[in-house]
Amino acid sequence: MLCCRRRDPVLSKYKLQYFDVRGLGEGIRLIFQYEGIRFEDSRVTMDEWPDIKETTRTGMLPQLTVDDTFVLTQSHTIARFLGKQFGLNGKTEWESASIDEYAGLLKDFVKTVNPYLFVLLGRQKGDKKKLRKSTFQPALASFIPEIVKILNESKSGFLLPSGLSWVDFFYVEYFTSLRNLEANAFKKYREIVMYQEKVHGLPSLADYVKIRPKITLKQLDDWQLFQVYPSSTTTAPPSQEYITQLEIMLDVKVVIFILILIAMLILLVIISFSPCLFKTKENSKQQKGGESVKRFLGSSMTTDEESIYAFLPATRPGYYRSKMPDISFVV
Repeated sequence: MLCCRRRDPVLSKYKLQYFDVRGLGEGIRLIFQYEGIRFEDSRVTMDEWPDIKETTRTGMLPQLTVDDTFVLTQSHTIARFLGKQFGLNGKTEWESASIDEYAGLLKDFVKTVNPYLFVLLGRQKGDKKKLRKSTFQPALASFIPEIVKILNESKSGFLLPSGLSWVDFFYVEYFTSLRNLEANAFKKYREIVMYQEKVHGLPSLADYVKIRPKITLKQLDDWQLFQVYPSSTTTAPPSQEYITQLEIMLDVKVVIFILILIAMLILLVIISFSPCLFKTKENSKQQKGGESVKRFLGSSMTTDEESIYAFLPATRPGYYRSKMPDISFVV
């Protein structure tokens, strides 16, 4: 898709390849739209990506090709290059360095809150309430006031005192996506809302913002979300069928583990009670032996004799007559 406004009316020297979502590519698109630069907006679908991946320089997107010769990857690197080309990289070396600082701050913030956002969107499993309280809210409370302070000190309505820079597009785009997920994220920070409105209200952007595809973080499927703010886009996510198979295998392993654990517990209980069981059986046999001897010898046995025979094994009654003396005469 070709996007053209003011410059380069005949041919496009820029080709931007990215997925058919906003994500990391939208900040670059906003730069082109703001400057009115004609560029080829090549949007890659999930079905196309495996084949296109082999043709990219690093196996990652976004990728910018200039004059069909020079190739750049990494969103901030591309934006910095375009910023220098179009005068959006600050007016001084200090401002240029500040842009890099702000870009780094945004990247750190995104990395911090992503665990919560991925769980919120169903990309990963986790406790949303716990992550919101332990991760998202502290990060927001630390990061946003700092950005508000920078905006207030710049007195330009943008991050730099001299005015708009390429990093503003990335901030505004991310804040837009964040508000889509957390409607009240900036409820206490009116300055952030005004900042968004100022950038989106720029004459060269206003129409584009209204007509651009309404693809936001909240509407992304599993594949698209994977490509929004990942640490790497070199590997496509597994298919849903593969994930389901893994979950079934995991469930089976858990059940087997629980059964083994139960069997081990039962075995331990049996072992711990086995001496008592054996002793009870032995005592029962001894008791039966004593009773047999008593019946054979008759009621003439004394109490001491009964106690002795109680510990004799249960054998033939005749055994005791033939092998033992008359215990009644033993003192």
